[in-house]
Amino acid sequence: MDTFAQGPLQIALDAKKLFDKDQSAFFYREKCMDSGTYVNTGYYILFGDEEIKAALNSVNPQKYTNWDFDVNDDEVSGMKLSQEQIDGFTGKTMIIIFDNRNTDKKYNDIWVTGVFGYPYKQSWGLNQKEQLRIVSMNEADSNYQVTLTYADETTETKGALSIYKDPTSTDGDLYVLQNNSSFDVLTNDNPNTPETESVSFTINSLPGDKASLATYRIKSNLVQILDIPSISAISGTRIENETPSTNSQNFTGSIYLEGTNIFTFKNALNGTVLKFKHVFNNVTFEGQSINNNGNVTTTLTQPASVKY
Repeated sequence: MDTFAQGPLQIALDAKKLFDKDQSAFFYREKCMDSGTYVNTGYYILFGDEEIKAALNSVNPQKYTNWDFDVNDDEVSGMKLSQEQIDGFTGKTMIIIFDNRNTDKKYNDIWVTGVFGYPYKQSWGLNQKEQLRIVSMNEADSNYQVTLTYADETTETKGALSIYKDPTSTDGDLYVLQNNSSFDVLTNDNPNTPETESVSFTINSLPGDKASLATYRIKSNLVQILDIPSISAISGTRIENETPSTNSQNFTGSIYLEGTNIFTFKNALNGTVLKFKHVFNNVTFEGQSINNNGNVTTTLTQPASVKY
């Protein structure tokens, strides 16, 4: 969830905010795709490691300074990876904002595609340095793909996450996850194993379908709501040797968060409340958390009478 919220979702929101403020940071092309439903659609693109960092930092200061929007073989050297994994977790990021003949729709469809890395530091009781957590948009499980052709004529296809800002919203800003989408996260921060560990996150979202439509809303009173009613898989492992376990997990279900600071809640103001209702493998976890100067107290109504 941290990766989704702080990664492709936040990138799309910041890109849209920047575009509405200053289109000059983007490059316009009259034709986007060689095939598919976007073959006759123009678009604005933000591309290049330094270009993306500078552009997004202008609307979200310092957030992206240590991010990597061009993950190459050097960034994954020293990790225990197969060639297939190296191919999957290396590549470039592109941020695409599509034109549309209907002026209400134009520039509201934002794609985040490719591979990016962001700094992450996990506490294991060791003096660890920041690791690069790598995110790859998975083309196999996405309705949308983008193919890059490089100067040496080699090609690379990556998946894309499409987030559409619905201009008909009746309360604040409504962002709709447009397509079934998947991304993989590569981590190398667990000192219990020399192996890398990956997590796969697959979201079902079909516009107009109440059972699966995934949305993020910023209401007019600044309350944020993330509603993902259908997650077909969150799967991965986390090896532990002191109390031996592979911690192999595979969750399906739904996620719901509501509050004024739902993605960086521990850094929120004193007294801030976070409401949640999640269903994992048919078990409901519902309740709320309160931030008391960085100490978070959580009370569950389901299962009942649980507090921590």
